[in-house]
Amino acid sequence: MKSLGFLKKSMIAVFAAAAFYLPAGDLSPEAYAEGDNGSFNLSADEDVLDRNIYAHETLASNSTDPVGVQLILAMDTSGSMTDEEFGIELKATAVALNSELFRNAIKYKAGEQSVAVAVIDFNAFAMLRIAWVDIRGKEINDKPYNPADPLNSSLAPDKLDKLADEIMFMPRRGAAGTVIGAALDLSHSLFLGSPWKPAEGGKRVLDVFGDGSSSPAAVVSGRNRLERIGVTINGFAIVNEESDLEKYFENYLVSKRFVKSKDGFYSEPGRVWAVARNLKATGNEDTELKSFFGEVSRAMKQKITVEVAGLDGYRRTLARLERLPAFPLPEPL
Repeated sequence: MKSLGFLKKSMIAVFAAAAFYLPAGDLSPEAYAEGDNGSFNLSADEDVLDRNIYAHETLASNSTDPVGVQLILAMDTSGSMTDEEFGIELKATAVALNSELFRNAIKYKAGEQSVAVAVIDFNAFAMLRIAWVDIRGKEINDKPYNPADPLNSSLAPDKLDKLADEIMFMPRRGAAGTVIGAALDLSHSLFLGSPWKPAEGGKRVLDVFGDGSSSPAAVVSGRNRLERIGVTINGFAIVNEESDLEKYFENYLVSKRFVKSKDGFYSEPGRVWAVARNLKATGNEDTELKSFFGEVSRAMKQKITVEVAGLDGYRRTLARLERLPAFPLPEPL
């Protein structure tokens, strides 16, 4: 059977009560910059799950070919995210994934490319919201479908159009506290249980989108565990209520080491993308939300394109489309 129903998929979650612990001692960045203080469970690295559990019911293909990138998007649904901000978070992600820039990065990076995408959310615990979908260069058009602009549109919706719509209209589940470690633990299971492994030289990437922090010890433990299977963690920080969130992401969340996992994949040091800094100070709600969406969507588009294509591939894609980068390009790793 290719996939399970919604009820079973809704049970694929990591509960905060089981996922988190605080070891005694120093909680400074230096205390957790190296190692995991013995918290790894090596048996958890084994691939013991039926991969079909994690395949999207309608959009996943029957292909068994590996993909160039496994990409998990972790969306913050905690109480600090307003409904408007949550809607912008989803729309910005959908627009970025379905952009001409991202499409061309997949199709023309270096021959036919592919990426597998899954979406989770997290507050007090994490849940799989959109199961793995494989996006392959031969399956997608150069442009998204937009019947309102037929001259700059594909002729019919493709798989990426449908995935973007599903993300954009994903219902919000109840808001609660921010537990980033839950997202890291669930992502570990999802990477290992993906129907498609990364190709030789491929990547595993986790993007954590949020506006708040949580237990440093649990976050670092989850980060180190993901690094062991070759995952690069990047942070997308909405710097508003927590003025030092960018520093927190740098210290505890994003990948710190360049390591080779046991199955041959490599984890690079992660990056923090900080946006929407103090937008509420403008005093005009409509202007605030438009600015918030514009900055978030531009940053998200550049971020995921760099992750899939690499910096050189991103530059080639910009040149192909005769565009300039939305933000200064990060330095090569």
